[in-house]
Amino acid sequence: MAMSDGEARSQTTSRATRKRQWWIASMVLVLFLFCAPNICLPIIGIPKFEQMYRDVLPGQPLPALTQWIVTHPLPIAVAGAIWPIIGILLVWRLKLVSILWFYIPFILSFAQLGLTIYALFQPLLGVITSGSIGAHR
Repeated sequence: MAMSDGEARSQTTSRATRKRQWWIASMVLVLFLFCAPNICLPIIGIPKFEQMYRDVLPGQPLPALTQWIVTHPLPIAVAGAIWPIIGILLVWRLKLVSILWFYIPFILSFAQLGLTIYALFQPLLGVITSGSIGAHR
């Protein structure tokens, strides 16, 4: 039995919709995986850096950004969890070229991770370059 023109178009549209949904689901998964360090670093890593600063830089003030990150790890973890949600909302609300809207949270998540890592390692760069690591033991 031959398919009518309408049935063929419906089947093609259904296949395209499923393919689009698969790509969106894949991008959401990749975005969640990409944002995982932004969630885990504040919870696991920042307390270790705080202890390291006390051991290596006793009594020395930390830069303002580093001090803020060390004293406020929860907002950083929450921001890391928000980027995938923003990506999902952008795709859901702005259906045109929806895959492209995932780039915004990717870029913001990457910027957050880069800024956090810079702020955490920046105080230690002075210690490493001055060669004063052994002096604190």
